[in-house]
Amino acid sequence: MENLTKPTDNVTRFTRVWIGTNGGKENMMSKRLTYLTSVVVVALVLGGVAWAAHDVTAPGDIIQGVPNDGISTANTNGWPGNEAPNQAIDNQTGTKFLHFKGEVEPTGIRVTPKAGPTVVTGIRLCSANDATERSPVQYELSGSNDSIDGPYTLIAKGDIVDFTAAAWPFFTWNTTPIQFTNTVSYKHYQLMFPKVRDPASANSMQIAEIELTAPDLKAYAPNPAKGAVITMPLFQWTKGDTAMFHNVYLGTSANLTDADLRQKNSPLAMYYHVLPMDPGVTYYWRVDEVEPSGNVIKGDVWSVMMAPKKAYNPLPLDGNKWLPLNQQLSWIPGAGAIQHDLYFGTDKAAVESRSASVSKGTMIAPTYDPKALQANTTYYWAVDETAAGVKYAGSVWSFTTVGAGGGVRGEYFVGTNPAGIPALTRIDKGIDVSLTGTTSPGAPIPGDGWSARWTADLEIAVTDTYMFSLWCQDGTRMWIDGQLVIDKWVVPTVTSEYFTLPLDLEKGIHALRVEYFDSGGDAIEQLRWSTATMAKVTVPVGPLQPPAHAQSVYPLNKAVDVEQDVTLMWSAGYKAKQHDVYFGADKTAVANATPKTAGVYVGRQALNKVTYDPGTLDWNKTYYWRIDEVNDADAASPWAGMVWSFTTANFLVIDNMEGYTDDPGNEIFSTWIDGFADNFKSSTSTVGNATAPFAEQTNVRGGKQSLPMTYDNTKAPYFGETVREFSPLADWTVNGINTLLVCVRGLVTNGATPVYVVVEDSAGKSAVVANADTSVVTKGTWTEWKIPLSQFTGVNLAKVKKLYLGVGDRKATKAAGTGKVYVDDIGVIKQ
Repeated sequence: MENLTKPTDNVTRFTRVWIGTNGGKENMMSKRLTYLTSVVVVALVLGGVAWAAHDVTAPGDIIQGVPNDGISTANTNGWPGNEAPNQAIDNQTGTKFLHFKGEVEPTGIRVTPKAGPTVVTGIRLCSANDATERSPVQYELSGSNDSIDGPYTLIAKGDIVDFTAAAWPFFTWNTTPIQFTNTVSYKHYQLMFPKVRDPASANSMQIAEIELTAPDLKAYAPNPAKGAVITMPLFQWTKGDTAMFHNVYLGTSANLTDADLRQKNSPLAMYYHVLPMDPGVTYYWRVDEVEPSGNVIKGDVWSVMMAPKKAYNPLPLDGNKWLPLNQQLSWIPGAGAIQHDLYFGTDKAAVESRSASVSKGTMIAPTYDPKALQANTTYYWAVDETAAGVKYAGSVWSFTTVGAGGGVRGEYFVGTNPAGIPALTRIDKGIDVSLTGTTSPGAPIPGDGWSARWTADLEIAVTDTYMFSLWCQDGTRMWIDGQLVIDKWVVPTVTSEYFTLPLDLEKGIHALRVEYFDSGGDAIEQLRWSTATMAKVTVPVGPLQPPAHAQSVYPLNKAVDVEQDVTLMWSAGYKAKQHDVYFGADKTAVANATPKTAGVYVGRQALNKVTYDPGTLDWNKTYYWRIDEVNDADAASPWAGMVWSFTTANFLVIDNMEGYTDDPGNEIFSTWIDGFADNFKSSTSTVGNATAPFAEQTNVRGGKQSLPMTYDNTKAPYFGETVREFSPLADWTVNGINTLLVCVRGLVTNGATPVYVVVEDSAGKSAVVANADTSVVTKGTWTEWKIPLSQFTGVNLAKVKKLYLGVGDRKATKAAGTGKVYVDDIGVIKQ
């Protein structure tokens, strides 16, 4: 049994900065200072020496374990459910990848970076949390430009010397650089670990984090850091590896032009701006690196703000809510300030007028302790700064303390699949479960073998970047605004913490959904969050409210390439009786509309009608929509929804697989009908005794879903296909489109066989086009199959009635193979 020595911290990877998730060990002032420190200093403080390279991997890259054995059930091969290959590249040093074959044969990962083809010249590794005998001590890196499945060409191999040290600590990056010569750019990489530290006593190989690094050709590590507030206009950076000279641009617009060129062909990696810079103004700067050949490598645009004369950067953040009653106030003094006059109280007008009743006097340090505060109370405060005899009146800030009320809607199910009618429904105070042994969450739910679904309105008080995590035993998944952000529907070996990526959330109401199952033993599920200025804590009751607002289902907020004939869908708030629907192309108009706003308000719908058809929309245009939930019997009604948006595609969307649910009649296989003799059919899988969705939600090309299809061509007619029928007929001749795009992904275990499409018109005329590359079904990466419409000879493409997708050969006379393929993002484009 493994011993997870501490809850996971989120640790900086190279120059990525995320502060404030270490369990609250630092105080607010130290966090403020850390937050404002340059990226270079932060990287050093957090324990990693950054050499001249950048990490080309990132969470969300396509990752496979090697051998690709899947979740282990007997601890003899594969990996535990909570220690999967993707956790080697998730920006979390507290998670890990473990492979049970690692002590007897080479194990590792294959990865296709989202960054595209790169020239990798280094590796950076972080040790895991326990059992040092499992740490790898040798590596072999190979590259491929064919497929994630290879073939691979060896790039480099050698020892991981730090991991052989007598007392190499857990959660620690190697400090001895692993670097090598490589000049070839590869799409796919394979990193294998041929040997672990002590194969005789280890039962596996484990690694917390893997980074593949490439040379830095652009200028990087800006100082001051991006977004910093400065008092001195000195700009420094680390030069690109091949740079000889530097062109420096500085201006007040992010769109820097030749007029903003301040320093040309400078040999120094620094620039001092001698002209005045105005207080409180944001400036943008960029460094283009010039190679000896004269080739110019354009840099990234960074921003800084010249320190204002007024007080700024308040803590707590302006408008924040649900804060503890022992709140401390702090701010950054205005430039040159030598005196800070503070005003604080519950009367906003008194603070605005600087009334003596709310004056707290002159502060020496930029901090203030208001002592015990009242619960569920809004406080206002302001700081006037004095510099060189001039007083600069500060803005009025506010925050609200924690209060009673709130909660989440909990639905509990008998069995480990949270589907059907719940056996228990209630309002829970939060998502914070800790039950030992066979303790039940409540009658009639058993002590073991149960599941739950929690839904809530998540109110974000301050627009910011948030990171969420679930501390969990057993399986869990989480959605925010309909987007799956945590997917660990597994039985773990130990209680584990699963993180989202940093999420940029706007102020307002967001939809939260968390699902969980307990297979046996202790039941633990705790929702946590953090920001750059807030230590990780359990999400309190305040921002969690029962789900009275409508929740967006489709399309997801800010979705792109949405079909022009989209039908909007949402789920009803739990108190709703009707829905007021708003729709238009003007965000402000949709946000401010009332039922009296003509052209934007499109009507009130019955409770069971949770869809809206806006008709055929323009191509490549952004639309906005809002759903207000209505219940005339409730004083809180209406519950005004967030303004959601989506952008239609600049091509004809046939099917992006995103609009399907598991609701009767809207399953993905109610549109894509199984073909002959069930040779091509739908299939679901079970994990933790819970049935997975009909639509595939792991192997996806874009969005959150794809079409999974299992084929069995060992029986007549020896081919398999599925068909979609269009009603009304589809017109594939509009706007100059001329190419059918079908995206296909296979499995390495499939046998090589053709994939094909058939297009049939309203008169019954059809044409078959097969992909000449029979290895498409064996590739573990997505193939963009582009078919000129001219190949569908004799078909009236202005009246398309049916589209078939098939694997095999319609003319086959003997048995062929079996397997599974995924299809996504079908459209007709202009080439």
